[in-house]
Amino acid sequence: MSNNIEEIKKDIRTLKIQSQTEKEARLYLQLAEQAEKLVKQIYKERKKRLEFPIDIEMVGNEMGIRIVRRRILASAANQFNKVIGQILIDREEKLIEVDNMVSYKTQQYAIAHSIGRYVLLDDDIMYEHSYAIPLMPSELGEIAADKVALFLLLPLNIFKREFKAYLDSIKDYPLDVDRWMEYLSDKSQVSMFNLAIGYQQLKQVACFERLNEFEKTGYDLSRFKDEYADIFA
Repeated sequence: MSNNIEEIKKDIRTLKIQSQTEKEARLYLQLAEQAEKLVKQIYKERKKRLEFPIDIEMVGNEMGIRIVRRRILASAANQFNKVIGQILIDREEKLIEVDNMVSYKTQQYAIAHSIGRYVLLDDDIMYEHSYAIPLMPSELGEIAADKVALFLLLPLNIFKREFKAYLDSIKDYPLDVDRWMEYLSDKSQVSMFNLAIGYQQLKQVACFERLNEFEKTGYDLSRFKDEYADIFA
């Protein structure tokens, strides 16, 4: 290889991506646990069984947020027509508006994203944020809210349970990734676009969680009980 390629390889290794991935996974796992805890508490108070699809409008309502589905800014300039959801927090109310002209799955994610915005910001701050996926975000708060939205709509343990049930149902056939993703999208009512983006975080968190549990046994396979072993390679 040329010296230039060797230098590029050296620069990549200097980034220490492998060790950073573990730090990132730890953060995602903590977020996944808190998001699932929030959804579980709301479902418990409503005396509802926690399963897919997550009733994200109910989650928002229980947090004191009013959800309105309507045509957003239909008469505005083209630039603003890109907005499909927005959250407004002021002294009077907490409101999420979502465009009812987009698909139901996209509406669900827009609501979850706005809830993500809400839980990441202080309660005493008045603000308004719009949501315009799949446009590129103008600031990193969009990315953070997306991660909260992912784990609200796809609680980790519900995801693992669903994956195992799916594998059990096709145990005589090889796993077709496209079919599994289509199935999960329909079951969870998360769009393929958002699911494809978030799936890497789900994999990362599930892997890290499993490694943590294995470590707690002192890496003793005889003590490691894993009911979801089938979903791991």
